[in-house]
Amino acid sequence: MKRALLAICTLALGPVCARAQDPDFDGIDFSSMILVADGSSPLAVEFFFPFRMMRCFATYDCTGQQLLDSGTVVINGERSALNLQVAEGKN
Repeated sequence: MKRALLAICTLALGPVCARAQDPDFDGIDFSSMILVADGSSPLAVEFFFPFRMMRCFATYDCTGQQLLDSGTVVINGERSALNLQVAEGKN
């Protein structure tokens, strides 16, 4: 599931960074719903990221982990810390 979260970030950030060359804002907030194939309850996920780190990630100058650490991730209303290395190791 954490892989899905990073995929959402990657798909959403590319177009945003391409269109906002010199933004007059500090960051962005976007949300998504993750539907799980096993029929369990869907997850509501919100991401809050500083624009400078979004651009850094989009140009491959920062890792996905650095992007996640710079912002805030809220899953079903609770702030969450995501460690991609641990998530990848469990799959």
